[in-house]
Amino acid sequence: MNTAIVLFLITDFNETLSISTIEQIKAVLIADAFTTPLLRLADPFEAISQLFVSKLSLTQEKMNSYFYGQVW
Repeated sequence: MNTAIVLFLITDFNETLSISTIEQIKAVLIADAFTTPLLRLADPFEAISQLFVSKLSLTQEKMNSYFYGQVW
């Protein structure tokens, strides 16, 4: 669930259209719009598995599996 929807649901009805509430929702939406694509682009889990976990593999085949990348 989008965090902006949660923020909208917990806000008092009389304050729903206040400037501060709309600014908070806008800030959450902008943060969600940038952080998710950046995390997918950087893919820290793949980098960790390639740099550290792959060295602990017992076979070459298992090591190679860490370098295939994500399926899109």
